[in-house]
This record gives sequence, structure tokens and C-alpha cells, in this order.
Amino acid sequence: MKVSFHPEVKADLRGSYDYYREIDPELGIGFIEEYRKALAFVKRDPLVMRTFYKNDRRMPLKRFKSFALVYEVLDSEIRIKAVADLRREPYFWSER
Repeated sequence: MKVSFHPEVKADLRGSYDYYREIDPELGIGFIEEYRKALAFVKRDPLVMRTFYKNDRRMPLKRFKSFALVYEVLDSEIRIKAVADLRREPYFWSER
């Protein structure tokens, strides 16, 4: 299944990476690795996660527990909507 990204996902990812990199460069790298694992999981089995808001699903980042990859499954694609810190600004991606 094709994967597409909302244009703001890159900024979400970059902001979180920069935040963790400031604390420790290894944390920044770890964040990207967890994002990649979550994305790979979603690509393999997008329907395994239940919906939690309208049609949106979330795949938690295991090591960074408050973060999740927010996505929706459409007929022919998986649309990544956000890399979200679920503690801050809940549902900010809902208009994406």
C-alpha cells in the first residue's frame, strides 16, 4: 500500500529530533530510529491499531512513550498525518 505524508509531518519530526538532540545527540538518533520502526510497522499492518479519533489511528513510539505516529488508512494509501507528542496540544493534527 502506498504511503503519503502530510506536508507538516517533516516539521513535526524535525522539531522533536532537534529537541532530543539538544539533550543528547544519541537521543535524537534514537528518536529517528523509533520513528522508522513505527513507520515500518504501520506499512506492514496498517489496520492493527484501532481508530481513536474519527478515522485516525496511532502507532506509539516505544522508547518515546508520549509520541505516536498518527495516520489514517484510506482505500489505496496510508496517510501519515503527524508525529505527535500526545501530551501537548491534543488533536492538533485533526485538521490535516
